Amino acid sequence: MRIFSTGIGFLSAFCFLSNPAVAQEAISDCDWPASLRNIVEPWENHTRTFANGKIRIAHVDTGGEPVCCSSYLAVLAPTGSEVELESRQCKLLTDGPELSGFNWIHFDSITASYDPGLGLLLSVPLERYDFGGTGATTPATVGIRINQATGEIYTE
Repeated sequence: MRIFSTGIGFLSAFCFLSNPAVAQEAISDCDWPASLRNIVEPWENHTRTFANGKIRIAHVDTGGEPVCCSSYLAVLAPTGSEVELESRQCKLLTDGPELSGFNWIHFDSITASYDPGLGLLLSVPLERYDFGGTGATTPATVGIRINQATGEIYTE
């Protein structure tokens, strides 16, 4: 269990406590949490590729800020644009639109399946922080669909 520190961690928790509806995972454009310096070490254990290397995921952690929720999943995947065939987009799995992360992502337990009509589906087991005051974590699994043909990346 992580205990809140003063500063940003406390402020982030306060914002989430005042709006419990925020605890809904989202796919956002990569921002500062997706920085290379935040890839969990060792890198070879916290990055994986799919689709012959065209899709890459990385477990990133912002080093404890916000204290309860600093774990994210970064997704690099094709844009789906014929104009930018070699271009990749960067998306971030967050626990809501405010760029809050999760208590932890169980990266080594992520599984993948493929449907030719829909694309790659990643099942991401993780732990959410309970903002209801108990300080406990709640296990959950979030599905991320990645469609190379269209460039769509979304949660299921």
